[in-house]
Amino acid sequence: LQVSTAVATNVEAMADLTLDVTDPAGPVPVGKEAVYKMRIHNRGSKRAESIEAVAYFSQGIEPISVSGGRHKLGAGQVIFDGIDSLEAGQEVVYKITARADTPGNHMFRAEVHCRPLNTKLVSEETTHFFNGTLIADRPTVSQNSTTRPKTGQPTLAPGVARHRASTLASADSQARQQTPRKTVLEETRTADRRNLLTGASANPKSDTPTTPYDQEQTIGSRYRLEKR
Repeated sequence: LQVSTAVATNVEAMADLTLDVTDPAGPVPVGKEAVYKMRIHNRGSKRAESIEAVAYFSQGIEPISVSGGRHKLGAGQVIFDGIDSLEAGQEVVYKITARADTPGNHMFRAEVHCRPLNTKLVSEETTHFFNGTLIADRPTVSQNSTTRPKTGQPTLAPGVARHRASTLASADSQARQQTPRKTVLEETRTADRRNLLTGASANPKSDTPTTPYDQEQTIGSRYRLEKR
């Protein structure tokens, strides 16, 4: 014996509206056109009917043109003609161009009403308008930065400066190598010649007197040893 039960489920379709507003990115100069967009989307599963939309601007900014639907343009506001129906998954996009005549933060407000759904959607955005041109912050100079050259001195590129420093160091090294140094042989020759002139012995501890010939032999031997 089998028992089966059937349950009937009634699914009610309904409309679901959303409002998305896009304002200008960043500050805008006074007198330049600023574009605002209103996007009304039906994300529900049923058609929405009798939709009303209106846009407001604060003091100091006025709408100058509108696209995307029939409308009435007034002082600081745009009133769009009613949307009879908006099918599920569809959307309407309005594009409003405005211009500010005074600097400061100006507000844009968009409203969407749907009486059958008892829905009211509101979105506000603030845009900053300025006079003149924005000046970027000057880059800060690190305290460890290289000291600036004195007035009248040319500034060398880093590569040229390194090459010049290397050249000067090489020239200084060569000059040191070429500077004559007094060798042991020259000191010995000087001492031997001084002994020859004074008649003193090159080896005062020796009992055998040294002759000038022996002195010359001694110098020659030390020279050969030095060359080796």
